[in-house]
Amino acid sequence: MNLNEDYILKNVTMIDGTGREPQYNRTITVKRGTIVSIQNDSQFTPEEEMQVVDLEGCTVMPGMIDSHIHLFGAAENLDKELMTSDLTMQALRGVGQARKVLKYGFTSLRDVTYNGLYLKRLFAEGDVTGPRIVSSGPGLNHAACYATAANWETLEQIRFKNNWGMGCYGKEDMSRAIGILLSEGADQIKVFANGSGCGMTDRVTDQHFCLEELKFIVQEAKKVKGTKVIAHIFDNQTAWDCLEAGVDTFEHLGFLDEELCEEMIKQNKYLVPTATLLTLWSEEGMDFSLREGFFCRDLYEEASDFAQKKCTEDFKLAHKKGVKIALGTDTIIDSMTPYGEFSVLELKTMVDLGMTPLEAIRSATQIGSEVLGLERLIGTVEEGKQADLLILKKNPADNIEVLLDCANIEYVLQNGRIIVDHGQVI
Repeated sequence: MNLNEDYILKNVTMIDGTGREPQYNRTITVKRGTIVSIQNDSQFTPEEEMQVVDLEGCTVMPGMIDSHIHLFGAAENLDKELMTSDLTMQALRGVGQARKVLKYGFTSLRDVTYNGLYLKRLFAEGDVTGPRIVSSGPGLNHAACYATAANWETLEQIRFKNNWGMGCYGKEDMSRAIGILLSEGADQIKVFANGSGCGMTDRVTDQHFCLEELKFIVQEAKKVKGTKVIAHIFDNQTAWDCLEAGVDTFEHLGFLDEELCEEMIKQNKYLVPTATLLTLWSEEGMDFSLREGFFCRDLYEEASDFAQKKCTEDFKLAHKKGVKIALGTDTIIDSMTPYGEFSVLELKTMVDLGMTPLEAIRSATQIGSEVLGLERLIGTVEEGKQADLLILKKNPADNIEVLLDCANIEYVLQNGRIIVDHGQVI
């Protein structure tokens, strides 16, 4: 199919991304990449010389958004490829990873690596096709974190040696790190409020930054208007500190209770649960306790069922209470979390944990656009929005697994232009 600059998509089943039921027999008019009208087929009168495409039997929905992804450029060995390979090589591999996600209908991503700061510019220029990217760059972290185990001498040197995090040993370092990231074009700032669990002395529930420090980080980040703050969290008290500090999005699970959910709703905060990854870790026999006891007390800790039990309970609680949940995967490496496949698998996980297919789609579209700060432009099929659209053979409102097979995606459109044609990136 070839599309002119202005065209009409006729006779479609439309999922608008708001959670509402599908609308049948709709006609969508697109001009210069923007949706200008949506009508019933019976009310539609085509404008003269407008291209009309009859899509009888197809479903149209918004392009999806993965709100937590690492375009690391790592394929087989995360430690080796991130700590020893050149950042340029990592970024080049990141191009392919981003395009894999695009094939599965994810037209926008929020990336949390250095690579995203440059990939977003590359794709926006248009010579290389790729998803729209909002990027935070690497997160701020404490000395115990795996990412700073080598004790790099300065933050500036970390930029050339590490794609994971920026070690901060006080407010001066925090301010410098945020300044470096913003000067590189970061849209948001990520902070490891808790540990990542990747280092021998870095337990996931240990709090990296106290309330005063978290407030300082938010204050520094928001000196640039519109900057949001992302927090990697696994602990309840840390989550409360993040809430008081003014953090915008709460990443992962394992820290919720009813009161916290209610307060997040009051303050219009977002949860990005990355539920599939946590479940995968548990199923493979991984847990969040240390493999090697660095501290004597750790030798006597029992293996944790944290990921399998508590995270499942958290997701169901947040959904029941009405917390805004955005789809995010924490995709990190092809061998463990295949790019693209892992993003759509999160939709199935959300449905398995209690969401309806339309709720899961809303998490991946409308709510994701709010997390990215782009809700005025994308996220719903709506007049005035950019035409980021998926044209599907089948209706995912009937069965979310339709989206797990990219063969069901006829076309992916971004800004009204076809960028994926039957699985091939153009």
